[in-house]
Amino acid sequence: LAGGLALGFLASAFLVGQALAGARNGDHGFGASLQPLLIGLSFFLVLWVAGTAFPFTGGFGLALKYLAALITWIALTTGFGAVIVTRAGTRTAAAPAQLAPAPTAEHEWQTPTPVTGVAAARRPTPAPRREMGGK
Repeated sequence: LAGGLALGFLASAFLVGQALAGARNGDHGFGASLQPLLIGLSFFLVLWVAGTAFPFTGGFGLALKYLAALITWIALTTGFGAVIVTRAGTRTAAAPAQLAPAPTAEHEWQTPTPVTGVAAARRPTPAPRREMGGK
């Protein structure tokens, strides 16, 4: 249980780090995987440091602590849920369901008008102008 929580939190921190660092194309290897993880862990560290940096400010410090706890809780539960769904990475992705084949040209005559789309609507027209002088 503790290992699943730790792995899930590390995965969430990795995704947060990827989002904060931006997309890097062409980078592969250990260093490219370590940088987003460190950025994500630093993000959570900054949240908790900010939450504990203002102990005597009353509501502000308490609100920062609750915000840090809430964001960390979301990361923990989301990551742990991902660990459970993937069975700790041992479950492979399921094959996508087979879709119906695209219609061929021989069946185009059956529906001459599109079935889906935006329905035609009347364009709004401005109200007629009244002349000055009350007429």
